[in-house]
Amino acid sequence: FIFFNLFFFFFVFFVSNIFLAFIISLILLYASIYFVDKKKAFE
Repeated sequence: FIFFNLFFFFFVFFVSNIFLAFIISLILLYASIYFVDKKKAFE
């Protein structure tokens, strides 16, 4: 039972890390596109 709990904790940690990485990459992508658009509008 303790082993299963540990496994579940690691699984949740792993999934949340992937989710966080996905969100961060999306934000970075959106930010880079936004800044490029601003630069183009500026020129």
